[in-house]
Amino acid sequence: MDMDFANRRCSVSVTNAIGAALSYAYKVFFQPFSFVKWLKFGVVLLLVNLGQGGSFNFNMPFDSSKSEPPAQLMEFGRWCESHLAAVIAIVAAILLVVLAIWIIFIYFSSRFNFIFLDGVVNNDMRIKEYYQANRANGWSFFLWQLGWGLVALLTALISLVPAGLVIYYIVKNSWTGGLIVGLIASILFFFAVIFGLIIVTVLTHDFVLPIMSLLKIRVLEAWGVLWKLIRSDTRTFIYYLLLKFCLGLASIFIMIVPCCVVGVIFALPALMLFGLAVLAFKVSAWLFIVIIPAGIIILALSSWLYNSVFAPVSVFFRSYSLLVLEGFGDEFKSINRTSVV
Repeated sequence: MDMDFANRRCSVSVTNAIGAALSYAYKVFFQPFSFVKWLKFGVVLLLVNLGQGGSFNFNMPFDSSKSEPPAQLMEFGRWCESHLAAVIAIVAAILLVVLAIWIIFIYFSSRFNFIFLDGVVNNDMRIKEYYQANRANGWSFFLWQLGWGLVALLTALISLVPAGLVIYYIVKNSWTGGLIVGLIASILFFFAVIFGLIIVTVLTHDFVLPIMSLLKIRVLEAWGVLWKLIRSDTRTFIYYLLLKFCLGLASIFIMIVPCCVVGVIFALPALMLFGLAVLAFKVSAWLFIVIIPAGIIILALSSWLYNSVFAPVSVFFRSYSLLVLEGFGDEFKSINRTSVV
């Protein structure tokens, strides 16, 4: 990369870019309105968010008035003790399958991040075309996400060590003023590390990814370009991160009520199906055969609906970072300025 990105100053106000991004998001979805476009953006965003993770809890019903575990559970425990090698092999196989699925999710999330970016830039979602056009960048970003995910996890765990040591001394000995101060300091250190990891993740998705796409370079080269821009105009990036934090909080509050409505709409049928399955099959293998596929289908449909309904919010945040980035030079022009009201 021969271009000199040092001594750049952003010519776009991070506050004015908010209005421009809102106008562009409105244009994408309402000028003209296209139901098919909403659904396409919903599919892409669903795949983009595959790598973000998530969890849910499933508890088997049993009579809590009994002091002993159910007979089936005790029998299962005895079987596990007598077939320990088989149990270890099964658990290892399950972990490998889960790891493989997670890696697949990360891969498609990486590829579809570029598809979403191209869809926002071009105000059109041509999934197959964008998927083929971003093969190299998608692979590079996939490797980055795997490596960064591992580094972030290890860093977060290591940052918990000071707090764990302080808690250990408190449990073994007693509370003292020094230990309390140490505990508070170690907790603050942990949150500071998490905050730093979040900042790196946000900068990667908001700026490194579009720099990769616009300059046709790999992720580490794009980070080098971004680092030069940050050093030349640190204040702009600080303002951007602060404003995005505030905008993120506002978007969360805006989405609370619709999310609750959608949750009720999809949760009630799921609970009814679960109740009917319990009555019909009691606690047996058939319960899981019925519930797990139905739960996966309901979760997929609800996630698709969620991402489709709130696609304008995602397009706003994506276009907001693009409009700020283009203020650093013509190399970063992406959104057609005539498209922004």
